[in-house]
Amino acid sequence: MRRLLFLPVICLAMLGISCGGGQTAAGNTPPEATDAPLAGSQPAFPVDSLLPGEDIDSSGNVLVNRNAVASAIGSADEFLPGVDFMESSGLADKNGVAATMQAAPGGSAWLVHRFTLGGQQPGVVSVDVNLLPGVNAASYYVGVANFDSSRWEWHGPFMDSHVRIPLDPQDSHLSGLGNAWTAVLGYDDVSFDVVGVSVSPASGGDAQAPDAVTGLNATAVSGGAELVWNDNAEGDLAGYAIYWSDRSFINPHSAGVNRLPYLEGTTRHQLDLLPGSYFIAVSALDVNGNEGSPSGLEQVEVTGQPAAGLVVTVGSSFSEIGEQLELNVSGAELYDIDFDGDGSFEISDGSDSQYMMQASGAGILRARVRGHDADGSHVALGGLSVLVTIANLPPFAELELEHASIAPGQSIRMSAVNSQDLDGVIDTFEWDFDGDGSFDDDTGSTPFTSHTYTEPGYYDVEMRVTDEDGDSSSAFATLTVRGASSILIAETGSNSKLQLQSVDGKPALFFINGANSRLWYMRAMDERGEDWPNPTKIYDSSDVGAALRVQDVDGNPAVAFRSSGLDRLLYMRASDADGSTWGTPIQIGAAGLGNAIDMEIINGNPAVLTQNNSQDELWYYRSSNATGTAWNPGVKLYDSPVSGHTPQLYATNGGPSASFLQVAPMLNWYGVEADDADGIAWKAPVIAGDDTIDDGNWFDSVATGPGFLACYTADTDSSNQLRIAYLSETLPSDYWGEPRIVSQGGTPRIAKIGIMNGLPFIVYEDFSTWPKRLIYVGARDVYGYEWDPQVVLLEHGTDYVEQLAVLGTDERVIFAYKAEGENFIVLGTVYK
Repeated sequence: MRRLLFLPVICLAMLGISCGGGQTAAGNTPPEATDAPLAGSQPAFPVDSLLPGEDIDSSGNVLVNRNAVASAIGSADEFLPGVDFMESSGLADKNGVAATMQAAPGGSAWLVHRFTLGGQQPGVVSVDVNLLPGVNAASYYVGVANFDSSRWEWHGPFMDSHVRIPLDPQDSHLSGLGNAWTAVLGYDDVSFDVVGVSVSPASGGDAQAPDAVTGLNATAVSGGAELVWNDNAEGDLAGYAIYWSDRSFINPHSAGVNRLPYLEGTTRHQLDLLPGSYFIAVSALDVNGNEGSPSGLEQVEVTGQPAAGLVVTVGSSFSEIGEQLELNVSGAELYDIDFDGDGSFEISDGSDSQYMMQASGAGILRARVRGHDADGSHVALGGLSVLVTIANLPPFAELELEHASIAPGQSIRMSAVNSQDLDGVIDTFEWDFDGDGSFDDDTGSTPFTSHTYTEPGYYDVEMRVTDEDGDSSSAFATLTVRGASSILIAETGSNSKLQLQSVDGKPALFFINGANSRLWYMRAMDERGEDWPNPTKIYDSSDVGAALRVQDVDGNPAVAFRSSGLDRLLYMRASDADGSTWGTPIQIGAAGLGNAIDMEIINGNPAVLTQNNSQDELWYYRSSNATGTAWNPGVKLYDSPVSGHTPQLYATNGGPSASFLQVAPMLNWYGVEADDADGIAWKAPVIAGDDTIDDGNWFDSVATGPGFLACYTADTDSSNQLRIAYLSETLPSDYWGEPRIVSQGGTPRIAKIGIMNGLPFIVYEDFSTWPKRLIYVGARDVYGYEWDPQVVLLEHGTDYVEQLAVLGTDERVIFAYKAEGENFIVLGTVYK
């Protein structure tokens, strides 16, 4: 096999690696996290999501698919090489298993790793980092994501090549998907290799502490103390805590006692100490945070200063079992060599500069070197980490797409050029373009391919690499082909009103069937809205007219609608959160209401804004309780011919606000504000749009950020425009900000606005083309200042869209529409 050689180099001050590093006051186990310096950037706190190729178990945790080739502490560890990171900043190179990081002067460099633990809390994080030579005061930090506080826990600074950090079992270090996240961070001109990061899962319920450490011996050396103790052979041992003070102590966690800010993994350590008298103790900790009794105290008298530097290099950071590696040393007179890191030196007082060591066991091999002079007064400990595998190491797969999003019919180039096989060569590259598990293309040893996608959708692309030994690994990437997919979801008659609403976490569709004038309801069986049951009739007592509005009222869905058979505005609330059963309809106000309706929660109670059937009055009603079983007398907001169309009610702070259309003598929209929190009294409406043109047709609005955003069409002399305007929620108000143009040209017609992951979007019809088109456009900010390029969702024939509804879920935008002349409702999913 072709062998790749890498040369991680560690330059050690005589008390550098495997020495004390930082010194912190001791507290409760584990050591308290610190704040990382503020210079330079830091990784954002992780937002976990399901990755392509991953599945979840019945508890909602990502299924564990172990591909660890080594462990840092035990066989149950989850290990990731440095190069297998999720995010990075300051990446200088990928050297085999290691990722070389370089922080600019005054800046930072960092790597973030994600560990799939299947919901099992991590107990210890283990990190192998080689600080590269030539940088003064080089150090690094280790971060662990705390999902209780939604902050990084930073530990450090460290100068040692290997640190083990015990985690507080009282905190949750797991995301909602059962994953742990770590970070390695360096500041201000530091350069370092991240060889690997490992997480040791805790085994819940284990309260048995390790045995007390025995055989501690502390020897004073120049500028420090050399410590040796007996091995604690317990299977779940995480490492050893080291304590020291200038006075005798019994409790290692008492005030004035210092503690090494990480766990020592071997039975030998060297503390960097100022001249003086010290008492030292060592205790053992397991991966569950249980700490054994401390050893007996050892007292040393430290004098002198550290000596010159020690340099240790190894021929390769990767090896298979049975192979030999060159260990090169310099900077000291004599050397003691511990090849396997078990605390015992296989070579003592060696004077050679090169030694051959056998990779005899799988895992992280940490050879340790003790450099010293002839009388043993000047001593330094150093070491390096080597990744040892049982047999052939599977290749690393990395997939890059030319674009993250393309249009239908567009070809996209895919690259796997950064994939590598550390112990050989990659024989084949295979490509699954649609994520169905079947590989569509085999490009042999060529790490490139192209593919053309014709249908909109989200595609999980898989690229599989196979080495000459037959071992394989896969990389995944998600590609968006912009547009929309659609299905027929329900039959209906003409002029059927639609509204999409999230009901108990799943999309739901309410509609009036124009064929039988009845109110129907259907709720998706999944959060994405991909699987739907047959609709259910929820009101059958009289004919239902052409007005409908849905709202979440005290945890259950509620609907306000006009009964044309009774000539009444009715309100009906479900008896449960998912809308399985519905209560008795309640009449709101007098006869002749409900030609147009909006519903909102005002000061804790449901309220409606409604146009009368003569289209010349606008009324406001608010329930006297939180569930809408009784309603207060109404308040007339406006009284003028052809007014009150498209009413919109807003829950502004301190009281409600509203808007509506008046269609003659010129179409325009008005704003109006209440005088009190409940809307008992209102001010006179004022024109909110442009009174020189037809302004405000197809008006719709949505709550966004600290206010509300409305979309509507405006007919100017030069063009037809799709506009938006913003209303602050700070106070009841009739003032909308200056309008902004989202689109001009064509003929924007029916338009609906929604929210997806906190950002507004609009779906509208362009009536100027043949066939007619539905178009999606998304905002880049909550105020609608900037908008992304438009995406054509679909072309739906010659008839215009009669009804349209939209809904933003956690993962995608869905829409429902009915075209004029067609007797069915179409449900679509947006891919953008």
